[in-house]
Amino acid sequence: LNVSPSTSSLSLSPDGTRLAAIVGDMSAPSGLLVFDLATGEELLRTSVPVAMEGDEVSFDGTAIAVGNYSEGYGPVRIYDVASGDERTIDTHGILP
Repeated sequence: LNVSPSTSSLSLSPDGTRLAAIVGDMSAPSGLLVFDLATGEELLRTSVPVAMEGDEVSFDGTAIAVGNYSEGYGPVRIYDVASGDERTIDTHGILP
């Protein structure tokens, strides 16, 4: 898996099937890549319009949440891996 020399965050799904990577240099935009670890297939590649500091993969690997710990960077973005659809949660920092 060739992610990028500027990968800023890697997250493994709890079931061990998916790997998510935030790529970029902490300036907007950031890239989000998701891989199937059994096949090496890239499942999702999308551009996120703000700098991201962290990502988390859902237990079953079907969704990825990305965000920034600082105020002013917008909501937490959640991506559906299969469709690439995005939804948001209007918060920042660590979710309650």
